[in-house]
Amino acid sequence: MANQPLLRLPLYVAIAIAIVAAVYLGNAVGNSDIQFLAQVIGGALLVVWLVLARHYWWFPMAFGLGIGGFFTVPFKIYPHELALVLSIAALIPQMVLHRRQMKANRDHLSIVFYAIGFYLLVHYAMCVYEYQSTGAGNVSRAYMNAIWPFIFGYYFWRFGSTRSLRAAFRVIYVAALIRMAFGLFNYFAGKTFIVPGINYAIDPQDLRASGQIILALALVFAMGGGSSIVRFMNSLMVLLASWVVLLGGSRGGAATLVFIPCFTLFVFRRWVALWSTLLCAALVIIALNAYPKAVESLPYNVSRSLSILLIHEKLDIQEETRASTEWHVEALPSEGYKRWSRNLKTELFGTAIKPYRPVVLMYSDYRQALYRWAEASADMGSYESGFWTVLTVLGAVGLVLYLILLLWLLKNLLPKLMTRRERDTTWGILFWACLAITSWIVFSVRVGSYPSFEIFLGLLALAAVRDEQQGQATEQEQLVARPVRRPILATPRPA
Repeated sequence: MANQPLLRLPLYVAIAIAIVAAVYLGNAVGNSDIQFLAQVIGGALLVVWLVLARHYWWFPMAFGLGIGGFFTVPFKIYPHELALVLSIAALIPQMVLHRRQMKANRDHLSIVFYAIGFYLLVHYAMCVYEYQSTGAGNVSRAYMNAIWPFIFGYYFWRFGSTRSLRAAFRVIYVAALIRMAFGLFNYFAGKTFIVPGINYAIDPQDLRASGQIILALALVFAMGGGSSIVRFMNSLMVLLASWVVLLGGSRGGAATLVFIPCFTLFVFRRWVALWSTLLCAALVIIALNAYPKAVESLPYNVSRSLSILLIHEKLDIQEETRASTEWHVEALPSEGYKRWSRNLKTELFGTAIKPYRPVVLMYSDYRQALYRWAEASADMGSYESGFWTVLTVLGAVGLVLYLILLLWLLKNLLPKLMTRRERDTTWGILFWACLAITSWIVFSVRVGSYPSFEIFLGLLALAAVRDEQQGQATEQEQLVARPVRRPILATPRPA
């Protein structure tokens, strides 16, 4: 009974804040102040979340990664950054009040996980020290894109629960559907809209990202257990998400649409179907090169995506995307290699990230302007390629550490995926994590950034496997410890 007031402390605090907020809320309604009204409602929801989160404390991370985009207040805040703060803020009261119940009984992660986190923090500290306070904001933002999965993973591995993993799938699914719907609205409207009150917006090319998240989740639900109607609807969603990826205009996205079915058949060990799929893909490529006008008859962004399948320059769309090809294939990689190979120090530890400086172009020549933009992008560590981003910013040491961690995750997850028969939630996160990690390794030279989302999925999958193994071991111990009741034999009566 002595602990009752302490356990009710969050409730008392919530009531006090709600009373104060009610006054401001009534004032906002009277003055029709929509932005302030949204802020008050958001603050109230935040308080409720901090009080009632319990084992769902990490769900803001799932929603933030699914919703994407950014908020402007007036500087940009990305949802996954805000979600990280909300998740840890919701965890702290639970750690204080329910530490024993929140503690996860898992063994230690690989030392490489902690080594990369420490390496990134040291790298960031040295970069801030070199440039002092100049441009610390964009430098911190750039490094946070790499650091956040290690901050989240550290707490999730100790206090995160995978019992609500299926609900987290639905949270990501709903958030990504909202994101994709907003992106389609912007696409067909031909402009970028901003949601008033919260100042939320997404990039024009965001369909390529939201489409791939929906594609992976819909594929998991279509192949997993459940009713036939749910599986059928998710199969239709797979087709819609594939089309949305093509509408994103990414040629790398078109390549992933070929890779995903091949990876799926590899997981199920359908070798004949795998080779048949590769043969069909080769025939489609040959047909498109024989009749390239079929590509040009499609919507512009779809034609742009499928132009990667054309071997020679045959269409106007390829001429229009030549600048993008030079940007991704020549300008950024050459700038990254030039900076990385400058001396032994940069080869080992990278070139760090420079503060943002406005770019003023004084060149009349197109290629000079292109390479000047590449220099500005490289200053901020944005190479639009996972391989060149990690290698140039963090050096060979950072790249090797990342590869070791990703391969370690694959070593622990892929055998479990291929031998698992039950297609439950654990199977779903195993499939998604292995698909994401393998895709980053295969396509990182041309697309991507830090493998942060891939590490996030890998940690969720590894935690689900370890929790399942721990549960099975506990059941075995209980069976062994349970006393065996022997039947009492009746004493035979004398004749």
